[in-house]
Amino acid sequence: MSPAILLRLPEGAELTETCEGRLAIRTSRTDLSLAGLGLSLRAALRRLAETGAAEAELAAEVAQGDGPAGLPALYYVLHELQQRCLISYRAAGEQGPLATAHPTSPDLPFCTRGVDLQKGYVFSKFAYLRREDGHMVIESPLSAVQVAVHDARVGAFCAGLATPHRLGEMEATACGLSSDEILALGTLLLSCRVLVEAGTASQAASDDRGALRTWEFHDLLFHTLTRLGRNRQGYGGTYRFAGRIEPLPATKPPMSDEAFDLDRPDLDRLRREDMPLTAALENRRSVRAFGDPPILLRQLGEFLYRTARQRRTFAAETGQQLSSRPYPGGGALYELEVYLSVESCVDLPPGFYHYCPAGHRLFKLSGRSEATARLLHDAALISRQPSPPQVLLTIAARFARVFWKYESMGYALILKDVGVLYQTMYLVAEAMGLSACALGGGNADLFAAAADVDYYEESSVGELILGSRLP
Repeated sequence: MSPAILLRLPEGAELTETCEGRLAIRTSRTDLSLAGLGLSLRAALRRLAETGAAEAELAAEVAQGDGPAGLPALYYVLHELQQRCLISYRAAGEQGPLATAHPTSPDLPFCTRGVDLQKGYVFSKFAYLRREDGHMVIESPLSAVQVAVHDARVGAFCAGLATPHRLGEMEATACGLSSDEILALGTLLLSCRVLVEAGTASQAASDDRGALRTWEFHDLLFHTLTRLGRNRQGYGGTYRFAGRIEPLPATKPPMSDEAFDLDRPDLDRLRREDMPLTAALENRRSVRAFGDPPILLRQLGEFLYRTARQRRTFAAETGQQLSSRPYPGGGALYELEVYLSVESCVDLPPGFYHYCPAGHRLFKLSGRSEATARLLHDAALISRQPSPPQVLLTIAARFARVFWKYESMGYALILKDVGVLYQTMYLVAEAMGLSACALGGGNADLFAAAADVDYYEESSVGELILGSRLP
């Protein structure tokens, strides 16, 4: 078999044909029904389902069997297949298939780009190799394609392009591919933007120019995989764990036996006398310095009641327990938990606490410890203050609350929930005359040690410092 880029129907696609000449192609995600096809065109589609064929071969067969009038029908059918992501592209080698590209979005169609063996290419800084369902795949957020690897030599070929090389010189390396196989594989990977042009001594590689120059690998990957378009997984509320894993309850069980009941403010009075929303919005700012005396336990209780308490719970049709809190939460899941590292608070001993939103109380997890001291020290460094904040609020997420329902977008949704909780906390702090400042990051491993939680079950996703305000 001579090396080439073969067009194929995706693995698992079902092709059925009726005596009337209608042909249906079905996959788990989509289907296409075609009528009025010539005999040669129907035969060409069967080849796509069985062995695959190069586009030029299909065109020659259809033109010979159905006449020149069959070619427009062929290209129409290929276009329809591409629009439904029902065409895969395979680099075929002398010993069998090398790799197959599976497009995932019609909005960013696969476009074949031939390589020049005398040009320099390099493995893109955005591309990555990983395991999926028992085989290796190559992906890049620069394209809407997943490349399935069939031959171990493909990995060696990619490793050889960690630094720029001319593809015409690759045969002499340890990848073990012939010149024809390098041409086919290089064409496939360049078309998928897994390979990019290496540039010159005075010019960066093509994936490090223009707007791409500002992107880091993890940022672009996160952006593309949590939005529709380049994501090939299910998206949104798919409930993929329903019937397999029990959903987490709306409220986390008490984490200790030592509880502190918190004050509950008079909401009717606040409705009449509280700072107007516009004033809170316009006056709000990040305040990193704190006053003396420190924040009162009564103030801390009012702040948590107005920002994070659980107002009620109710059951969804799926059996998942939902709830209501003062800030908006995706799917009413409210996966966020609030932990407090207390350095100084009138009427509350220093230590590490978990806020229970259902009972509106604090559960003491520990007194002053090395972990909480480090959390407070890091907060001071991040906020550029000489001393620890009076109170550090660490916002953690119970991931399974969201992942049980949402696919692909779950972690992005959690970060949006953190953002609206930040805004709620800022506005309430302003209305109460407290100092508050959200932090840009924190140590998730250190938090997991302090709270004694599994990093992959519950981890910190936000931090905010809080205290009394300077006169």
